[in-house]
This record gives sequence, C-alpha cells and structure tokens, in this order.
Amino acid sequence: MPTVPDPDLVPFEPPVHPTIRAAFRNVIESYPRALYDGQGLVRYRTWFLDSVFVNEPELIRDILVARAHLFRRDDVARQLLSPMLGPTSLFMAEGADWRWQRRAVAPTFRHDKLLALVPTFSAIAVRQADRWRAAPRERPVDVAEAMAQTTLEVIVGTVLGSAGALDAQGFARALTTELDSFPWRFILTAFRAPPWLPYPGRRRAARAREHIYREAARLVAQRRRVSARADLLDLLLQARTSRSTSRSATECCSASGQALKSSSTASST
Repeated sequence: MPTVPDPDLVPFEPPVHPTIRAAFRNVIESYPRALYDGQGLVRYRTWFLDSVFVNEPELIRDILVARAHLFRRDDVARQLLSPMLGPTSLFMAEGADWRWQRRAVAPTFRHDKLLALVPTFSAIAVRQADRWRAAPRERPVDVAEAMAQTTLEVIVGTVLGSAGALDAQGFARALTTELDSFPWRFILTAFRAPPWLPYPGRRRAARAREHIYREAARLVAQRRRVSARADLLDLLLQARTSRSTSRSATECCSASGQALKSSSTASST
C-alpha cells in the first residue's frame, strides 16, 4: 500500500490470511488483501466459509434491485444480521414484502431530498473537526469514539430533527452494546453454530435491542402526534402503504440508526 506522509496516521494493512483474533477486534479487519485488491467478483474461501464479495456498483445494483428476485439471503447472513437489523425490516425482507417496503421508502431517499440534508452533514463534520483541533496534540485521539459521537449527531439531526426527543446517551449505549456482540455472532455463525448457543454478552445485547426498538416505537408514536418537521423520520412516516405502515416505519427508524452506527464503527478502524 502507498505510504501515508502524515506520521500521526497509521495506514490499515489488510492481512494476507484472516484470523479469528482480528475478527473479534473488527470483522472488516479480518478480510484478506484479495478483497481490497480484486475487482468485480472476488471469492473468499476459508475452511468454514465460502463467500463471493461484489465490489462493482453495477453488479451490486443488479443483485439488490434489477434482479433481486433471483437472489435470496442465505441462512448464515439471516442468522447473523436479523437480530441486529430486524427479520422483517427492509434490510432483511425478500420477495413481495421487500418490494412494497422499498416502494414505500424510495421517495424518502430521492437525490433532491438527500441533498437537502448535506448542510446538516457538513455542520456536524465541521464540529467534529473543531473538536479534534482543540484537543491536546500530545494526547492520542480515540477515532472510534469520535465517529460514534458524530454518527449519533447525524442520526439526531437528520432522522429525528431534534435532540430533545431522544435519550441520546442511552440510545448510543444500547447501539454500542448490540454492536459489541457482532464479532461473537459472526464467529458462531461462520462455524454454523445453532442460533440458540449462548455467548458472552448475549443477554446484554438482547436487552439493548429491546431498548432500541422500544425507543424507535416511542419516537414514531410521538412524531405521529406532532406537526411535520421535514426530517427523515417524517418522510418515512409519510411513506404510507396499504400494509403494516406502522411496523415498517418503526423498523426503518431503528435499522437506519443501527446501519449508520455500524458504518461509523467500520470506518474508524
């Protein structure tokens, strides 16, 4: 990999071979170099996993949108991700259930609506950059913690539109607890362990998920009683369909927060 001139920045060096220890630190850290260097379709084989990673946008669209009916989520992915994202959410639904949910939320993520959120993204990024500039230069910076805080601010600013409606710290703790269980689930799922098998932190993660969904349901119910604020949650609530609108809005709110937090955790490695 090219040398990074900044002496305070240590570049990430993908491993030649994945290790379980790396997976416990961060699942993405365990991916071998071939997945970063390869283009299009890259096969990733170990003695307990045989996967194909798709690295090309056109192929990803083909799989997820254009010909989604030809692809299904395998049992490993479903066992791994359903506890975190919800078994019937847009992220995990398939067939007709997926199609109506996608049609319902598609207007929410139109290009013009996302562009309207850019000033919020920019202001939050500037605040974080200012916090880093103000920190003592001799003290190491915890990038993961900073990205978690930044992501939470994005969720509050764009999905909820107001910090007053959410117990931000409690929500962040619940998300962190849930994500901390992901390496254990990843390892056990990779080894085809039964989903009921206990692991360290399982009960804490289950309680955290319950808190996340209760908080999402409370926010949805609260927002239905107040005037529109033109944030993502309102746009999702306006995406009415003839089936399970309330459930869809609640799960989209919760799963969006989890996906945003997951992406920030990965980007901070």
